[in-house]
Amino acid sequence: MNNQQKQHLLVVVYDSVTNSVFESQVFVPLVRMVTDGQVKQITLVTFEAALSIEKKLACFNHPAITFIICKRAPLLGIWSLSLAAVQLTLAVDFKIIDTVRARGPLAGLIAKKAVRWQRFFGARKALPLTLQARGLCAEEHRFSSEQQGLSFGKKMVAHWRQQLYGAIERRAYRKAKGVFVEAVSEALGDYLQEHYATPPRAIILAQHDLVEMLDQHTIAGYRLQVRALLKIPQDAYVYCYSGSCKPWQCAEETVQFFMAELEQNKQVFLLILSQDISQFQKILVKHRVPTEHVCLLAVQPAQLLRYLCAADAGMLLRKPDVVNWVSRPTKLLEYQAVGLRVVHNNTIGLLAKKHADCGIKN
Repeated sequence: MNNQQKQHLLVVVYDSVTNSVFESQVFVPLVRMVTDGQVKQITLVTFEAALSIEKKLACFNHPAITFIICKRAPLLGIWSLSLAAVQLTLAVDFKIIDTVRARGPLAGLIAKKAVRWQRFFGARKALPLTLQARGLCAEEHRFSSEQQGLSFGKKMVAHWRQQLYGAIERRAYRKAKGVFVEAVSEALGDYLQEHYATPPRAIILAQHDLVEMLDQHTIAGYRLQVRALLKIPQDAYVYCYSGSCKPWQCAEETVQFFMAELEQNKQVFLLILSQDISQFQKILVKHRVPTEHVCLLAVQPAQLLRYLCAADAGMLLRKPDVVNWVSRPTKLLEYQAVGLRVVHNNTIGLLAKKHADCGIKN
């Protein structure tokens, strides 16, 4: 595709601008595309349950990016997304759009329908469409439900929703002319081919939303500053956990791993960067982590990489499941951006293939 075709990009988002990864995985990469000259103008359509998000959008002000807010109705069936596609068709002047990108299968199916409908409205050209596959929606819902100990009735609802997400993914990712599927890992691309019959030639690996690496001079400076600020000994070996305290992210297993390391080496230190302060405090008390060997704090997303520079290794333990195997965790990108060794347990395909020394075995 030449530069002339890339003048105006339409981006469709269904998982909200309030999503914790919107800034790092959606907005920042789009700004980079404008800065690098890949596109000149971006229209971002977001489907929101609450339309009063102007204050949130004010944080994402950029002269080349225009936001359009559409109402996100309850997802009761695939027909719900057809209604959303109607909204998208009416909200955007597709005659000025040169290419379309949609994040995830729900936004993907909405965009797919809207782009197809443009042919009936006399569109001047077929619009290239890229569906960004960032995980497995149906399997993620199943995996999350399994961790919650639901009642029988809620299990039935969860099963119905899993089947619905699976049907949406099949329609979004199956063969369609002019559609590319951007997968975050080779393992995810393989899964889409096997389960959703996505043509191999349609699959591309995501590159534009990688976290930019800091230079060594900056990392070294932040390392000294943050360790001094948090009173972490400069000669300590620092393990860092960045993320929430959800069971499937193995927060407690991470603390247990650290305590085993502490028994062998009194110079280790655990830095936890999380918004779930109270939950982590309970885990630290439960496992009797010495206060002089741990620091728990919440930091703003814009400051996260700076604090990660204080660490030597990033913790990324996950439960064995296909959801984790095909993933490319945002935390992995952030750890790699500051040059951390990644400690994992061979449950993420992207890491299992690249690192023979994973630091911990299943």
